[in-house]
Amino acid sequence: MESIRLIDGNCPLLAYHQERIDRSRKLLFPKSGQLKLKNILAELELPATGVYKLRLLYGEQLEESSIKAYEINVPRTIRLIDEPQIKYAKKYADRSALESCFDRRGECDDVLIIQHGFVTDTSYANVAFFDGNQWYTPSAPLLRGTRRAKLLREGTIRSAIIREKDIPLFKTVRLLNGMMNWAEAPVLEVERLVRI
Repeated sequence: MESIRLIDGNCPLLAYHQERIDRSRKLLFPKSGQLKLKNILAELELPATGVYKLRLLYGEQLEESSIKAYEINVPRTIRLIDEPQIKYAKKYADRSALESCFDRRGECDDVLIIQHGFVTDTSYANVAFFDGNQWYTPSAPLLRGTRRAKLLREGTIRSAIIREKDIPLFKTVRLLNGMMNWAEAPVLEVERLVRI
């Protein structure tokens, strides 16, 4: 599955989505040809104005597409949880493992998943931490997101090993995913990351 941000009929991260789909399909369906996102988008009726989430479900071929309006979710608090077994290296339609983590948020709005002491992702976003000078993203996220890839290439963020014990060294955390550009991505003080 691939979730793509559409803004005013355009897909700003199309090349990054194409790279991720190509990587996934090479591993999962090595004998299948390329799914060309540009061609798929050309065949769809896309809204001309506004921000939308285009969801493409694919196997060896495109199976289904859906479009719905998108609003940014801004969490107030995020709970740190340990989940050493979860794996989500490909963007699967089955999000049950992530949903199970999210269900453990308690009174918080989301979770930040810790694996063997290392920071990974929230239930729906990569993260970047700001130390007052530079933004750093965990070097081993659960999913290598498209927005994260773009920001790394541009030098806006840097990859680093970030442990749970390192969190107090930072000032803020920003949530990153392909549905939000850098300026609109939620930013929280690190004190909003809680271990209950």
